[in-house]
Amino acid sequence: MMFIRIISYVFAFLLAVSYPLRIKLLKKQAGDCLFPLTRRPPILSFCAAGSALFMLALLYFREFTFSVTLILHATAVLAVELAVRDRLYRQTAGVYEHLVIADARKIRIKDIISFMLPALKSEFED
Repeated sequence: MMFIRIISYVFAFLLAVSYPLRIKLLKKQAGDCLFPLTRRPPILSFCAAGSALFMLALLYFREFTFSVTLILHATAVLAVELAVRDRLYRQTAGVYEHLVIADARKIRIKDIISFMLPALKSEFED
């Protein structure tokens, strides 16, 4: 069970440290910001990441069965990933050349246009 603990600590650390690289890649993929949206402070993301790391620390002192240990460690690592992703998308919210980032989601402009094309064609054909 020690290997689950070590792997979850390594994954949580890598996810937390990967934030600068992920923000750099996202900005490169998005292009120039055309219209920034409201960017809220990431207080909730810090609370979620902190509670996930606290959960990992508590699991160090408590032994469960293999399946329960695996599930709890995976839950904590996924919580760290969600907190990092939420912070990333909330700090970069806006309309970009290639992406729209809002509410912790990113949508490609091409997807929006391809979704709207059939509706626009039928509207102009009438």
